[in-house]
Formats: sequence, C-alpha cells, structure tokens
Amino acid sequence: FIGYPMEMYYGYKTDGVFISKEDVTQWANQTKVTPKAVPGDIRYVDISGPDGVPDGVVDPTYDRTYIGSRIPKYTYSLNLAAKYKNFDLSAFFQGVSGVNGRLDGYVGYAFFNQGTIQKWQMDGRFNPENPVRYPAYPRLEIVTNSGTPNTELSDFWTTNASYLRVKNLQLG
Repeated sequence: FIGYPMEMYYGYKTDGVFISKEDVTQWANQTKVTPKAVPGDIRYVDISGPDGVPDGVVDPTYDRTYIGSRIPKYTYSLNLAAKYKNFDLSAFFQGVSGVNGRLDGYVGYAFFNQGTIQKWQMDGRFNPENPVRYPAYPRLEIVTNSGTPNTELSDFWTTNASYLRVKNLQLG
C-alpha cells in the first residue's frame, strides 16, 4: 500500500452494533462478511463499491480501508532537571503518539478459543433487553481460534495506544 505506513491496520469501518432484526434488514447487505447477522453483531459500513461509490453491499474487496498503524507517528522524550540549595530533582518522560493498538485474542475477545471472559466484556456486552447502538462489547459468542464475523479486523477492535509516561523521577 504505497503512501501508507508500515504495520498498518486494513479493515472495516463500523457503526456500532445491530439493535434489532429490523435494523439488520434496513442496513447495507453484509452477508459477504456476516452471513447471518443478528442483533448485537457489529455493523460494518458500506464505504465503496465497484464504481467507487457505496452500493448497499459490504464487501471485503471494496469496503476495507486504512484504520490505523502499529508504528507511532511521533516518538518523544523530555528530560528535566532542577537544583535548589542542596536539593536536586530530575525527571525523564517518554511517549508516543499517532499509534493504534488492536484488541484481539484472549485480551480482546470473550471466550476466545473457548477460554474465559473479562469483567469489562461482561459488563459492557450488548444486552438484548436494553439494546444500545454503541456497547463496549458486541453480543457474547464462543470465539474459536479462527474467529467469527464479529472479530473481523475493524475500527471496533482498534484503540488509541498513544501514551506519556514518567520513566525516571529522582530527588536528591
């Protein structure tokens, strides 16, 4: 992909999850990605088609796009020092920005490879009795090591991984 950073994420844009069966039928046809979509499944966005305009079908060929990179755009640090009488203070800060992380495997998916579930996944999951468009986690399902339609690479599973940390703080 000429013009894009190395280690880029290439996947789908999303718009929350389906909240009802009517929502599934009224949304763009995504049977090529999610053959049997149900409420709580991720809604993938139709961004293009064969003619370069949205065509009402979510397709792996036309509807995936750049959604971030694992390589930071900026890496920075700051070293501060101060002295007063017989006291000195030094601090070293380090950080990165313009970088994305991806939640996947046991960290991101509940019941991955028939494993366990984390508290944030249980608390933030899609609830059919109280449906919301943008839950922290889609509907619960068993995820094998080959994944499910809800685990396709998308902006739902990428997160801002920028940080600033204090690496060293010294008072003398």
